[in-house]
Amino acid sequence: MEPLHRLVPDSTTGISKDLKSDIVSDSVEDADELFVIAKDRLLKVNKWKELCPDFAELQLTDSHGNEMRRNAHYNDYIKINEPGRATEWVHIDGIEYNDFPDEDYETMAIRMRDAKQPSEYHDEDESDAHNKASGTIVVERRGRHITAHYYSRNENTIAATWLDGHDAQWQALVEALLSIYKIED
Repeated sequence: MEPLHRLVPDSTTGISKDLKSDIVSDSVEDADELFVIAKDRLLKVNKWKELCPDFAELQLTDSHGNEMRRNAHYNDYIKINEPGRATEWVHIDGIEYNDFPDEDYETMAIRMRDAKQPSEYHDEDESDAHNKASGTIVVERRGRHITAHYYSRNENTIAATWLDGHDAQWQALVEALLSIYKIED
């Protein structure tokens, strides 16, 4: 089995799931181009609903809860408004790009964890971050192969959150990251 991306945490409790979509392009140049598009889509959190119409309404915010209209950054939050559910929040606690030209391999990853609204945090709350459900999206290119993954870890089996229990939405997103249609900037 191939090792997981380093941003994917170990599963210590609950359930873990791995979803993926992959494409083999006609050439390395085509794969490079699709990887750049997928990587850009991954960071445009506010556009995920355009990629997947059944997705929840998302709003990227900074660490103070102020709405942002830019690519996701480390320590940002995502505000989730899903019909029939209370507003939920996730914290982006990892974003990483890696390029290994000698191996013709590159990756882009973003890790999210369940969170409270940013204004509700206190220093002592940060100590339990490793126990929360996480979702990590990884886009990778190996030669002509491009793959998008969603790794769910430590899913809560009793009180599911936005990161867990939405397998169809996450599968649709990893497929859409690699699709060939354009979304508006």
